Formats: sequence, structure tokens, C-alpha cells
Amino acid sequence: MKNIIKYCLILAVYIAVGNSMLYCQVGAVSAVTGKMINRVSKEPVGVKFHIYDISGKRVNARAMNSNSSTGYYYIPSLQPGSVYYIHIEEPNYMKQVFEVIIPNTDKYSEISRDFLVSPKEIGTKIPIEIPPFELRKSELRWGSDQILDEYAMTMMKNTDVQFEIISYPESDLDKEANKALTSERAKHLVNYFISKGVDPSKITATGKTLPDPRNPPPAERQAKGKRYIGTTYIYVADIKKTD
Repeated sequence: MKNIIKYCLILAVYIAVGNSMLYCQVGAVSAVTGKMINRVSKEPVGVKFHIYDISGKRVNARAMNSNSSTGYYYIPSLQPGSVYYIHIEEPNYMKQVFEVIIPNTDKYSEISRDFLVSPKEIGTKIPIEIPPFELRKSELRWGSDQILDEYAMTMMKNTDVQFEIISYPESDLDKEANKALTSERAKHLVNYFISKGVDPSKITATGKTLPDPRNPPPAERQAKGKRYIGTTYIYVADIKKTD
């Protein structure tokens, strides 16, 4: 009799654990939420996008949109432990892809991510927010690939756009030296992007002799350890018209 009771208890535990695991697998979902922000103006924007899983299958039947006033978006019903890709497909913006990794969890989770989307318009200067160079150096600094690879991917996905890399110096003291420095910087960036797959015919380099008028050197001395480095832009020089 005791053995029967013992086996019944063990069976009950197995059933309870099994039901719990099944519930977690079936019931646990995650969501991603945040804002779509214009990379140039830093204002919230409304853009159309699709979601794809790691196999390339589109998850959402219809296109999703961020709110045009607040930039807010919400993507529900994503599976924990999965990888998804957000494809920006708005005519006035560059085609871009953002990877989202959903943590493996047995509870509902909500991930917050803001995305910077780049306008697709001739004359647009897309800033490289984090300087890829050291002060008065032309070589790409260590770790800059983590910054630059997103830009390379954007250029590769927008084959109808002619890009120009524009580099500005730190000061206005020596125009000849500035031209040499910024030209080398721009060339190093062009070579890096080409090495990542950007079509060489779609990208050029330009070095400037004077600092960036939009983001000039600070008038006052900066805090220790903080240095002004000449800005760099990816300029939209031309867009090929399609029929």
C-alpha cells in the first residue's frame, strides 16, 4: 500500500512538472518596444517595417508602423530564445536591418530598444556619431568596426544611392595639414566600407580644410580626458531614379 502511494506521488510530481514546462513553452512570449528616431534630426518618426526570423521567414503578415508623432512602436508575440530582424521599408528612409535577440525566459518579457533610421534624400549628411579616429590620427581606431559595420550594411542595402565620405579636421590652424589628415581619414573609411562589401563605384572620399560648421570645436577648454575630434559624415550625393 505504501509503495502504491509512493508511486502515485511520484506520478503526480511528473505530471505537474510536465504541465508546467508545457505551459512555459506555449504561454511564454516576449515583446519589443521603443522609438524610431531620425538619425539626423534626432526627432521621432513614423516608418513602415517588417519582422523576419532567423530563417528569413516574415513573421508579421502586414507591415507594422511606428507612430508618426512619437516614433513609438510595439512588436508582440515574439518567442523567447529567438533572434529577429527588423527591416525598415519606408520610401523616404534608407533600407536598414536591426537585429533583436530575445532572451530565453519562461515569463513574459518586454525589451526596450530605440532605433536610428537614416533619411534617404539627396544632400543629407548622416553623422557617424562616435568618432572612428583618435585625435590628429588618420588610422581607424581599434574597435571602430563595431560602430562602422551598421553603416556598411546600410550602404550595401541601398544600391541606388551614391555616397560620399566627408571628414572634417579638429582645428583651423593649418589648412594644408588638415587637408592631408582628413583626406587620409576619408580614404581609410572608404577602404573599410569596400572591404565589407560596398560597391567601390558607389562611394567617394572628401577631406575638408576647416572644422565642421555644424559641430565646431568648443570655444572653452574641455574637461580632462574629453577631446574634440573632427566630425565625419556619410553624405547622400545622389539617388538613382528607378522606373
